[in-house]
Amino acid sequence: TEAAKRAYATDASLPKEGYALTVAADGIRIASAAADGRYWAERTLDQLRRDDGSYPCCTVRDWPEFHYRGIFLDEGRHYYGVADVKRLIDEMVRVKLNVFHWHLVEHGSWDQDCDGWRVQVPGYPRLTEKVKKSYSRAELEEVVAYAAKRHVRVVPEIEMPGHNDVTHYYPEFGHGGKGGGICVANEKAVRFFTDTIDYATSVFPDAFFHFGGDEVAYANWKSCPDCQAKMKTLGLKTEAELQAWFMNEMALHLKTKGKTALGWNDMLTQLTNRMRKNEKGYYTGYSIQKNLSKDVVLTAWYGDWECAGGSGAICANLGYKTLHYPFNHCYFDYPQGIPGDTNPYCDYGGVYFTLRDAYMWDPYADVKPECRKNILGICGCNWSEKFSTDLKALEWRCWPRGFATAEIAWTCPKLDLTDKDSRQFAEFKARAQELARRFRRDGIAVAHQERPATGSSDHLEKD
Repeated sequence: TEAAKRAYATDASLPKEGYALTVAADGIRIASAAADGRYWAERTLDQLRRDDGSYPCCTVRDWPEFHYRGIFLDEGRHYYGVADVKRLIDEMVRVKLNVFHWHLVEHGSWDQDCDGWRVQVPGYPRLTEKVKKSYSRAELEEVVAYAAKRHVRVVPEIEMPGHNDVTHYYPEFGHGGKGGGICVANEKAVRFFTDTIDYATSVFPDAFFHFGGDEVAYANWKSCPDCQAKMKTLGLKTEAELQAWFMNEMALHLKTKGKTALGWNDMLTQLTNRMRKNEKGYYTGYSIQKNLSKDVVLTAWYGDWECAGGSGAICANLGYKTLHYPFNHCYFDYPQGIPGDTNPYCDYGGVYFTLRDAYMWDPYADVKPECRKNILGICGCNWSEKFSTDLKALEWRCWPRGFATAEIAWTCPKLDLTDKDSRQFAEFKARAQELARRFRRDGIAVAHQERPATGSSDHLEKD
């Protein structure tokens, strides 16, 4: 029972997050090499505890496949606030997710209560003047401290050079000092980003710092005399190479702060043809940017619908440390393919992914054996451009697909991906059903719609 005596011991043979747990008639024993392992053993006990407070007798010796097991929250587009962020972190640790990727900057409607900067950077007050809701240093540090007590890392993301619309607030950072997007040849703009890095790294202690790098529009760079002159000086032939130069400079600055730069895979791999498929059904046509520093860890979001193994396999095989964020397995804002999901992603061709899609995939697919060490982890993503700040709606999208992310990240099971009626998925779904019951009991929203008319078994059954 919960009143059972607990004994703790050190076992240096276990990995940092590993533990050995024994539940017996005479009490509970936990051995670990570090505090992380002990904490996750306690979370396993939470999962084992029956409704009457008792535990089944058992022995568990366990540790994760990946040390980066994440949940991403986009607050650049919609602000949730400290209380909701803390609640999401509490939900994460119930399934041993240990990285909170906090997307704090976006482009767009800078004069509305959405889309913008959520970080108050000293010396640049205009960034948050019109956004209405943003985080002070004290609030950011409050979240970091709260997460640390729960053995969760907080990885901030400050988008650059795109996806931020800084020139709406500071047009002098644009082309010719007149806006039109960030000019990476503009010394004031470069100083702004290094100042922002200096401030953010003083707030967030984690070794990882995400600096964006995705979906940069090169049109203004092509027509900017300063950008073209910078390219000529550096001996660069394309604007993509200019972006790689800029990201490398920012990565070097981060390194002086003791940080490792994370960035989206667009910096390395850019799709050139999303419509043409080869005989295996994969989209073909992508370019490789060869001058991006290997010091940058890539967060790979192109799914395996677009290229074999997804962009994660491509990045890892090219020698880059890589984190999986594939949209067709890990983007929880995409519809779940169930009745009642009114997600408005019609502009993405009606793309959705089910609980089965979230579970039935292999992070090592198409990764060369010698490059498997480059896969560092997995993250499930809650983008918010299509949604409001309703936490229950966010939870309903995140769970139960987040259960799948958690299990894949912890155990990386060997799955038979050719078996459409997989026994493995059925067993996982039974575990997810019990987790969903417990989450709902505690007031957490979990999707549990009945089967669609097609009779698909890709979802949880209705309670």
